[in-house]
Amino acid sequence: MDKDWLLSLDPKTIVVVPTNSLAHHVAELYSEVQLEQGKDVWHSPNVLVWSDFIKSLWSSNRQADSVSVLLSPSQSDFLWTKIIEQSARKDEQLLLLNVPQTVRAVRSSWQKMYDWCIDEHSLEAELGDDNKQLLIWFEAYRAELSKRNLVDLAQLPSLLFESVLEFDFTKLQWFSYDLITRAQERITETLEQQGVAVDKARPMAQGTCFAKHVYNDERSEIIAIFEQARRQLLDMPNQKMAIVIPDLQHRYQEVEEIARDVFYPHYSPLEVRQNGAAYRFSLGHPLLDLAPINTALCLIDLLRGAISLSDLKLLFRSVYISKFSDSARADSVSDDSSKIINRKSLLRWLGEQRVHRLSLSKLKSLYEQSTHQSPDFIEFLQHALSLQEQVHAQLSEAKEVHGFASLSFSDWQKTFDDWLSLWGWSTAVNADQPSSHEYQLQQRWNAVNEQLIGLGMLQKTAGFARVIDLFKKSLNETLFLPKASSAPIIVSGALEAIGRQVDRLFIIGMHQDFPKPVALDAFISKRVLAQHGHPHASVEKNFDYQKQVIGNLLNCADEYQLSYARASESTPDIERVASPLFEQSGWQHQIDGKQALPIVTMESYQDSQGPVLAKSELVRGGARIFENQSNCAFRAFASHRLRLRAEQEVDFGLDALDRGNIVHHLLDTLWGDLKSQEALSHYSDDKLKNLIEKHIRRAIETNALELVDEKLSLLKHECGRLKHLLFEWMQSELNRPHAFKVVSREVKGESQLGGVPYRYIIDRIDELPDGRLLVIDYKTGSVSRNDWIGERIKSPQLPLYALSIDELDSEKKLAGISFAKIKRWSCAYEELAEDGVFRASTKQTQVRADLWRQESATWQDKFEALAQEFQAGHAQVNPIEKATCNYCEFSALCRVTQLRGATQ
Repeated sequence: MDKDWLLSLDPKTIVVVPTNSLAHHVAELYSEVQLEQGKDVWHSPNVLVWSDFIKSLWSSNRQADSVSVLLSPSQSDFLWTKIIEQSARKDEQLLLLNVPQTVRAVRSSWQKMYDWCIDEHSLEAELGDDNKQLLIWFEAYRAELSKRNLVDLAQLPSLLFESVLEFDFTKLQWFSYDLITRAQERITETLEQQGVAVDKARPMAQGTCFAKHVYNDERSEIIAIFEQARRQLLDMPNQKMAIVIPDLQHRYQEVEEIARDVFYPHYSPLEVRQNGAAYRFSLGHPLLDLAPINTALCLIDLLRGAISLSDLKLLFRSVYISKFSDSARADSVSDDSSKIINRKSLLRWLGEQRVHRLSLSKLKSLYEQSTHQSPDFIEFLQHALSLQEQVHAQLSEAKEVHGFASLSFSDWQKTFDDWLSLWGWSTAVNADQPSSHEYQLQQRWNAVNEQLIGLGMLQKTAGFARVIDLFKKSLNETLFLPKASSAPIIVSGALEAIGRQVDRLFIIGMHQDFPKPVALDAFISKRVLAQHGHPHASVEKNFDYQKQVIGNLLNCADEYQLSYARASESTPDIERVASPLFEQSGWQHQIDGKQALPIVTMESYQDSQGPVLAKSELVRGGARIFENQSNCAFRAFASHRLRLRAEQEVDFGLDALDRGNIVHHLLDTLWGDLKSQEALSHYSDDKLKNLIEKHIRRAIETNALELVDEKLSLLKHECGRLKHLLFEWMQSELNRPHAFKVVSREVKGESQLGGVPYRYIIDRIDELPDGRLLVIDYKTGSVSRNDWIGERIKSPQLPLYALSIDELDSEKKLAGISFAKIKRWSCAYEELAEDGVFRASTKQTQVRADLWRQESATWQDKFEALAQEFQAGHAQVNPIEKATCNYCEFSALCRVTQLRGATQ
């Protein structure tokens, strides 16, 4: 940028620029020039965007006795919403109106009308119900403004036209403006008439094109550009570059990930931000998308009432809530008295709660019943409950007095602030030492809260749901772009790049669909817009305007490169050509956007051996150790050596585990009464159904399974299904060829194999007339006897039980093991046993008898081998079958899915 021009900026000069990012850029360059001049102190230049300039001009020219107040954008949006909602309630033809979309369209038309000085007579001349309704809304809006002594930002220029203005500057410069509206022209004319010098300026680097590239697809194009920029930065570290992506707002996440992968492939997003990146985006994120803000809203939802268990877990895991500690001492004596409970122990306890939604009162009740408690946490929950009850009491009182439950906006803001403070919420991970980014985010959050209070000017009170909707809307519309140290590479959209002078400029997306067709105004016709000089009034005018924008953008760089992709994701079969803004010749096709850039030479190392299990190391998991080691050694290592645990999401209602437990419990109590097949055979069908019904009713009345209320209620509706299922199963029990007695139920014990201890609970042990025993395990899902056969045992539970039985009673012979598969229409035994034990003798049962003898003889050695592998630290990723990985919680850790995809 011209140093002489920067030095000419004095306190009496106002510079108006099109974007805030350019205002910051000019201020940065001005400071650099002053430092080069050897100055230590200087006046900051007056660089403003149009809205700030016109507000400043209006403020300095208000009458001393004026009581008018300027509406903020959020207040204006709120007032428009009220007006349009009221009209929709009064007019049946507007009942199906999309209010938020209509508000945006009406506000846009209102802004255009004042920007381009369109008189309402022009709108009245346009026939149609839409225009009539628009004018009705305009009139209602003006009436509200007049009644409340308010002024809308769009109206300010019209209040200053041809007035004798007071101002303390002598020069006005429009810098890098490609479009000046009619209202801006009239303000400029007024100032010129009163002696203000007005001129226009823009960078004029007279850029030259050094390349025009064509890529196969859009992703390859972005990757290639970032690789080129990185290469250029390594060669010339002092260069300033800009990467312009016209549709950046729609591709922000993808572009951000690519930039990080190219420049910092081994960094997390947080590390890139903390260490300072070589690039900076000039486009902000909506506050609603940021993790600290989401945490705050989740907390406010908890104040409102119950929230899902998964959301509650996210809250307790959040680093933005200071009441929880990762220190193991937090449950007893904590160095920090504000941290009242260990986060890990609390999350572990929450993972055991099989509920879908939790309120604070329910959370406190469940926690008080748990074996592991923290008195400090219970006390904290009581404080939180007191504040919550206080808020709901205020709402109830308001409802009795005014007929609806509501509070003033200032009361809501104070309530939210008190609630978040109680939990120790902050935008910073460490509230005592916030980073610059975290501090700026806190300031932005405070500004949105001030906007919420400002709505009280337009409406006295609001209900909980309404204020939350308004709050979320405001957070979603507020962009957060923290001020940061300058970076050599700026990534932006086309308009954000205007006026920023750089050494090298990359503009992507210059294909045949750029510039995009102009979006029509929902109410004001193209004819009216054309009459008043709007550039979007026709395709031709829009094309000329976009050509001017790109031309001026190219003049901001010493060198520039253009590029486009031949195909898009939406239309991969259509081959695109260059934008009509440029000549069709000279474009060079690039074979691959991922042209190998020798960034880092990485070595590959396969680590499948963990440390040997120390004798002093306590390992938990029991029988599950053998199952996991057999199915996948890495899974066993991750589960039982690293003790990793995946987040268990709770399904609403009765899930598969609940249903399995219910059937298991009912069969256990039924055989507690029946005891033998002979006793069962004496029951008629009706008598057996009555017995089953009695056990179901008793289980529900006593809540034997300790189900939460919602699940217990759903269980009552499943009584009919359970009755038919259990009756069907009992019929299959009657069909067994040998009489049997149920000699043991829920047999608990401990054993060990190869030095690995395990506990077991055997569902049921039957005894045949000749004294032989059978081990049975109830299953309500899909099971197969093949899981016990082969070199690697997929489901070792019952084989382990079989070995345990031999230790319990060596005098009695074990005749077989079986899953009792209890599924409607397919009840059956899945056994590996001696011939004729569970069903009449056939060739098939004889084959299974041979398998039983062969396989059971090998189980001891197989389990001892698994135990030795586990203790030796064998942790190879070796799933027994592809399906093993489908429900594994460690797939992100071992990356077996990605590796499979890479080899296909």
